[in-house]
Order: sequence, then structure tokens, then C-alpha cells
Amino acid sequence: MSDPAWTTAYDLHRTEWSDYEQLYSAFEWTVPDRFNIARYTTERWAGSSRLALVAVAEDGRERRYTFGDLDRTANRVANALAADGVGRGDRVAVTGRQCPESVLAHLGAWKVGAVTVPLSPLLGVSGLEYRLRDTAVTAAVVGSTLLETLSEIDPQLPLASVYAIDDDGGARDSRSFRGWIKGEPDTFETVDTDANDPASVFYTSGSTGDPKGVVLPHRTLLGLLPSYLTLKCNLEIADDDRHWTTSEWSWIALYTTVFTSWFYGIPVLGYDRGAFDGAAVWSVIDRYDVTVLSAPPAALRRLRDVAVESSIDSVRVVFSGGALLRAETVEWARRAFGPVAVHVSYGLTEAACVAGNCEALGKPFRDGSIGVPQPGHDIRLLDTEDGTPVATGEIGEIAVRADDDPVCMSRYWNAPEPTARTLRNGWLHTNDLGRRRSDGYIAYVGRADDVIICDGYRIGPTEIEAALATHDAVAEVAVVGVPDPQRGEIPKAYVVVAPDATETDLIETLQQHVKDVLAMYKYPREIAFVDELPRTSTGKLKRDELGDS
Repeated sequence: MSDPAWTTAYDLHRTEWSDYEQLYSAFEWTVPDRFNIARYTTERWAGSSRLALVAVAEDGRERRYTFGDLDRTANRVANALAADGVGRGDRVAVTGRQCPESVLAHLGAWKVGAVTVPLSPLLGVSGLEYRLRDTAVTAAVVGSTLLETLSEIDPQLPLASVYAIDDDGGARDSRSFRGWIKGEPDTFETVDTDANDPASVFYTSGSTGDPKGVVLPHRTLLGLLPSYLTLKCNLEIADDDRHWTTSEWSWIALYTTVFTSWFYGIPVLGYDRGAFDGAAVWSVIDRYDVTVLSAPPAALRRLRDVAVESSIDSVRVVFSGGALLRAETVEWARRAFGPVAVHVSYGLTEAACVAGNCEALGKPFRDGSIGVPQPGHDIRLLDTEDGTPVATGEIGEIAVRADDDPVCMSRYWNAPEPTARTLRNGWLHTNDLGRRRSDGYIAYVGRADDVIICDGYRIGPTEIEAALATHDAVAEVAVVGVPDPQRGEIPKAYVVVAPDATETDLIETLQQHVKDVLAMYKYPREIAFVDELPRTSTGKLKRDELGDS
């Protein structure tokens, strides 16, 4: 297929920009009325012999696919879905494993106009049943783990078709994925979708309350492209590029790594692994010459803990998001990978990658910050009481202009009240607090509902965490507010002690350290030592579980 003229708006890497300000002021969104992710990713490059996917199993087995291979197979999936009665607007659940069947299911579903629902392989019975019931899923493409979980959910739950990527059958009369598509034609006319038609429903991690289904339309892919080029590519696309994310494909990384790369014809790596094994991950990065590595801070810390004999020189960009990246991890990355651009990203499933830093544009990493707004994204810090913009240096809620930003969600699935709270007056309210510095960078303070009010002082838990993290005895730390009869609320720190440190007499030492580093009134009044911190499968801290302990 030939590219329409509007696609040149997303070729930012082909222009030499003098600085961040020039690019930010020059960029304008171009969103066509009709847009389908499948058509502008694998289908766009199907006529070439470009490599699209290197799929590696945990046992080392490898499968390679060109864009033509993927598109022809996705057409078989689309024909099989259509034969089973799946069509425009129907929901198809898809495993988040990093395997070819996962992306093929998404592509095939989009070709018939269906909506995909990514599922973490780690979901339990209640979590899986909630998602399937909430979106009234028609069909599911799952692996063996989810297949076992499916056998335990309510048998009355309507689920017409289950396709197993590992087994030939089993729970809920599942059928083999390969057998299902075998014999189907490898041509299919992709349906014409509006750019605002739903493409996927991603469920938030649900660290508090029921998870919400974030409805992302097809246009979301376009909304991610400028940040992909700045934050992940450092405004350079090379012939030998290969992108990989350590995160499951059940999260927004599916879009920010896989389908954004395929829009530009860049190959990606899929590593279908079980538990995180740092040594194995190092081996995969080295063996497959990964050039752009996307990993949350927790994954980078796990890699840091694995001794390697020499640096890996293929990686040119390390991209991290989901939590604050600390200076010591950045310094380690530059030692481990040699000359490398280290970029942070800020966003959420509802509006991903809206801020970050880009070394090519003269915006280096700044400790404690989430960077600057990326091209096309308008970010303001608003007073939590009256919604007016706060002054530089003042704390406000981070809000993203949603009216004309294609990256923003359209709504929460079946949740009008949460949608109305999040999308207000043309802005997407993140419930995150930040402070804009004089240099334009935004310092992350914490969640609005995590802010600790102690003796009238507003204390962001991440400020205390950052201070404690600079002490040699602290490996990991999390801070929450706990009730106190005198002060209303006090900060309590949960500390994972470094391997070579002891807990003896450490509490007063750490409290004084925070007083010295941060402020007298911001020190943690209580400190508890724990073996590990509770996190979601994406590495996000589950503060609510700490508050109960």
C-alpha cells in the first residue's frame, strides 16, 4: 500500500531540529478520519521482505516473521474470526504473552473491526472473570496458564470460542489456535474503521478497588508516535534497530513498543518467558543485539543485581517508565551498556508517554523528574481545589489536554462516573501530583490520594522515598501515610535493607538522614523492615497493601 500524505507528519526523525523548543512548537497533530492499526502496521509493510518479529521461547526456540508473514497469517485469523461470527465491535480477549499468536490475534481482530482485551497470564480466577464479564468477551486467545484459570470460572459466563495457543483442547471446549486458522485464506479486506472506533480495552492494575477498562481507540497509535521517536528512538531510526520491552504485552507496552515500531517498519523482539530471570534477560539482549531496551525501574534494578562480564554495546537507548528512575540506576545503565541515552517517560494507560526527556533534543535525564511535555502533548499542573493552573514551583495535579490529543483514552468501559471524574472540561486528570521546575522539567510528587497531611504539612511519599534511597543501607523503600491521633497522619517507611547492611540501630539513622536530606518535618515517624515490597506484575508499587500492614 502507498502511504497517504498525512503520514509525513510523523516523520520527525527525518528533520534536524535545533532543540526541544523548536520541535515542540512546530509539531501539529494530523489524524485522518479513517484509521485502523492493522492496516498501518503489518499491512503497511506486507509487500516488503522486512523482518518484523523475532519470537524467542524460554527454552531458546526461535521463530522469525517478516511483515508479509505476519500480515498473511493475521488475514487467516481474521477469516477464522469472521467464520465464527466475530465482527465489528465484538470483544476478543488476548493473552499478554510475548508470542506471535498474541499479536496475530490483535491484528486479526482489528481487521474484522473487533475490540481486543489484553489479559495478563498471571490473572487469577476473579480477575479473569471480572474482565471477561465486564466486556462481554465473545472469543479468547489464551495460553496454558489462562486456559487452566478459565476452567475455574463461572461456566455460565458467555464465552463462545476459546483458542489455545499451547494445547489442542481442554477447558471450555477450547480449540487449537493453529488448527483453527489452518486452511483459512491468507487474504482479507480489512474493515474500514473510524479513527475513534475502539481498538482495545486495557484494564488498569487495580491496586485500589476494581480495575477500570481503559478504552483506547485506533487513533491512540498515532498519539504515541511523536513520543516513540523522541523517547525510544532518540530521534534516530537505524537499519539495525531492534526494540524489546521487558513488560508483558497485556499492558500499554504492547502499543508503545510493538505497534509503534511496526508503524515505522522496525523489527521487535518477543521473549515468551515465565518468571523474570536476570541472567536469561541479559543473554537475550546480547544474543539478539537489542538496540532499544524498554524496562521499568524495577526490571533495571534486577538486571543491575546480576553480574555480567562485560558491557553490552548494542543498546543505544534505555527507556524506562511506570515509576521514578533514580540517578544511581541511570549511572549503572551507562556503565552496563556503554554510551547510551537514558530516557524516562511519564504517562498512564489513559494517556501514555506524554512526558519524558530526550538527549537528542538537549533534554538530559534529571533526577526526580518525569521530564518535559513531549511533542503534541499539553500538560498543566492544576490546583486540586479549584482547577486553576498553579505557579512554577507549586504542587498541582498533572492534567493532559484531551480535546485534541489522540493519545488520550475515549472513556472507561461501562463506567460513566469514573470517566466524568477523569475527563473534565477538556482535560484528562491523572490524579498525580507534580511541581514544574524553573527549567521546565516536571518533578513528580506522588499520587493525589497518597499525599500525607501531617501536622498541616502536605508531604509527598516519593520525596521521602527518594531521600531514603540515597542511603547505602537501603535497597528499596516505599512510604505511605498511616493514621496518628495527634498529627492526623504520619509517614511510615517500609524498607528493604541492602544485602551488606543490618537493621540494628538503623531506624534513627534513617530518620536523621531524611531530616538532613529533605526537611525536618518530612522524616518517617515509623520505619518497618520488610523482605520485599508488594508490586503489580508491571512493577508498580501497591501502596494500599502496605497501608494495611
